[in-house]
Amino acid sequence: IAGSRGLPICIYRPGLIAGDSRTGVSNLNDFACRYIKGCIQLGQIPEADEDIDIVPVDYVSQAIVHLSLQKESVGKVFHLVNPQPLDGRRLGQWFTSLKYGLKEIPYSQWRTALEASPDNPLFTLLPMMPEWQDQERMMIHGRVAGRVQMRFDSRNTLDMLGATRVSCPPVDTNLLNKYISYLDSSGFL
Repeated sequence: IAGSRGLPICIYRPGLIAGDSRTGVSNLNDFACRYIKGCIQLGQIPEADEDIDIVPVDYVSQAIVHLSLQKESVGKVFHLVNPQPLDGRRLGQWFTSLKYGLKEIPYSQWRTALEASPDNPLFTLLPMMPEWQDQERMMIHGRVAGRVQMRFDSRNTLDMLGATRVSCPPVDTNLLNKYISYLDSSGFL
């Protein structure tokens, strides 16, 4: 509405914002941290066959600052997503390789275990998690090569950041280890 009334606007839509890519420092009350802690408390992680779009907070903030200062950004939509999202199966492998003894189990079993754990940090987020995923995801997102895929067009973002030093780091073992190290050292886990 503001744009239609002549105000200069931009829309920024980030993926799942996670901690700082250099230090691992994270908001301990956000979904990503609650998810990690919740899975560790359950001793289980749900099997996933979809890419997980994690974007470090330092990338998101740098991108928004840069984009917001460009006149040619006015009126555009910027999806701040990771051009190299994390393969859900790799996340499961990483989780199970940690010292916490996690097991990968089907999503429905994991959700049932979570429903029976009111002290789990993810328990209050249950309404955001569907009771069953496979059929719903196939209908909404479609399947590509047997994997669930949902992509956002980030061309505006990548084009406008192309000539800058602002880039989104890949979510790899190195970055995940920084996050878990911070969560461990802060006493969160």
